[in-house]
Amino acid sequence: MQDALGAECILGSFGAITALPGAEDQHVHRDHPFLFQDETIDTAMPAYAINVIIPLVGMDAGHGTTRVWPGSHRVWSEDKAKQLPSEDPVAPVGSCIIIDYRLLHAGTGNRSHQVRPILYVAFHRPWFKDYYREWFTGLITERRFTRP
Repeated sequence: MQDALGAECILGSFGAITALPGAEDQHVHRDHPFLFQDETIDTAMPAYAINVIIPLVGMDAGHGTTRVWPGSHRVWSEDKAKQLPSEDPVAPVGSCIIIDYRLLHAGTGNRSHQVRPILYVAFHRPWFKDYYREWFTGLITERRFTRP
């Protein structure tokens, strides 16, 4: 990770996501919006954050996987990025999928009878603050622990 983000990179967040049997495809998204809202800068800069996806059951056509659009982190327009060919990586237990925060991706449906849990570990450069994920996590925390 230090080769990609520098010697001072930080483990910024981690968590788990579970796709239940019968779950449909997730919406296509990036883990964080582009930082500068400037196509030239946003698509040329190196990675500022990377997500490591760790499957706890094999990710394949049956259980589903994380569909990725290779090269989409270099395409500013989401509509144009979605026109790139996608790939559905097969990831056995013990492997991982590493993606740039800007890369378009989506969990595919779970057609098996088994839950598909994954762990995610997000690393970032020391100057980056993931306000987007912090806001999202705050919503979940409020809903989970606040009494009506």
